[in-house]
Amino acid sequence: MSVISKHVRAVFFDLDETLLDDDRSMREAVTRTCQALARHHKHIDSTKLETTYLRVAEEWWLGSSSVPRTSESGSTAGRDIRIEVWGKAFNAYGLTDKDLAVEAADIYTSERRAGYCLFPDASQALQALHPRYTLGVITNGPAETQREKLHVTGIVPYLHTFVISGELGVGKPDPGIFLKALESAKVTPEEAVHVGDSLTSDVAGARGIGMYAVWINRTKTARPQNAPDPDLEIHNLHDLVSLLISDRL
Repeated sequence: MSVISKHVRAVFFDLDETLLDDDRSMREAVTRTCQALARHHKHIDSTKLETTYLRVAEEWWLGSSSVPRTSESGSTAGRDIRIEVWGKAFNAYGLTDKDLAVEAADIYTSERRAGYCLFPDASQALQALHPRYTLGVITNGPAETQREKLHVTGIVPYLHTFVISGELGVGKPDPGIFLKALESAKVTPEEAVHVGDSLTSDVAGARGIGMYAVWINRTKTARPQNAPDPDLEIHNLHDLVSLLISDRL
């Protein structure tokens, strides 16, 4: 791989939308949660609630920092965040019963756990790279939620380290989370690659401390003007494996 040094020893991955098809599993969990609530509570329209929740949740996450916290208590716990977001969704729907938010968050948590799904190329990529590189995950999000995803999907055995913003207190693109991962893997920035789907969090953050940054652009979206330049753009993880392994032959 001409743009990336042969001296690279570690490969780090973003989790959501890079290894994990998180948006799809989230939407499926929301649908099932709203349907369950509508069965239990006849005054709830599942389609209307689903539309409301997706809008409110998107607004909430866009307004949150790289270390998500509830607005009132400042909690970083995943369950507290889910209760707050569902509560806001019910308020927007026109219901103010706080018990409904707790019920919804608990159903949603169960549905999410049952539906975590890796992209088809993720396991194969980790299996192929694991014998040759130190592998890790650098992810933003609540600690217990992100750890659950790692364990449920079965990828922990391939990982030397995983650094989560909810545990560390800082998240991408802050240099601190990348430096923590490098320290754990015992490599320098010049010896590491970070792969992620976000130009602002993954690419800018990795390049900002001197790591190689690979942008995985699964949807082949045009890169916006003035967006950070990745060292390499790929459309799937098979491309990454082919390039990294062929460069080691």
